[in-house]
Amino acid sequence: FVKNSIVDFEFLLFRSTKLFDTSDSQGKAKAVAFLFPFLDVVDSEVERSGYFARTGDAFDTDAKSVLNDYIIWKKGQNVWQKAAVVPDKESLKTTDELYLLTAVCVHFSKRGDLWLELRKALQIEELSDPNAKELYIVLEECYRTEEHDSAGLLEKLKNEALKNFIAQKLNTGEFLINPERLVSDGIKRVKEKCIARARAKLVSKMRAAEKDLLK
Repeated sequence: FVKNSIVDFEFLLFRSTKLFDTSDSQGKAKAVAFLFPFLDVVDSEVERSGYFARTGDAFDTDAKSVLNDYIIWKKGQNVWQKAAVVPDKESLKTTDELYLLTAVCVHFSKRGDLWLELRKALQIEELSDPNAKELYIVLEECYRTEEHDSAGLLEKLKNEALKNFIAQKLNTGEFLINPERLVSDGIKRVKEKCIARARAKLVSKMRAAEKDLLK
């Protein structure tokens, strides 16, 4: 029995392939959705991400698609209907502000201290990138309501292009190395640019005042 044992997720994965006809996209979507109640109670975000990747491999798709379907399922919608998240064709410009907020989002479920560091150093009024501002607002809302899971964070994003961008970054290793340095350096760069903008505005006002005096 021990030699032939099967772990809970693998058993459910096997059952999903038997319960649904996975020869078409609709059947595959139903089979994937069958796994979501189990994935929803997994405590570890890292473990859940691994299950997303394993599910994608089993049904010839990718982890990002499984994550998108999971987000839709969390909203109470049927993923096999036409409610799937459609990637926005509009590409996002990755500014220093967006890069910084994305780094904090990726680690938010495990490293809330990174958000607290950013929140203490930067106010939303100091940001100029609208996507970075939206992430700032969502992170603050999740922090206040004590929602630290990635799915809840993604669900609160209104901009589909931004949502897909963050979902993609959650499944890469781009921000895994030395997140403390990423955030501290990012804050420094954003603060420097904020000061530069303020200086430029001040110089512009001084020049306008000089012109008025010379009239």
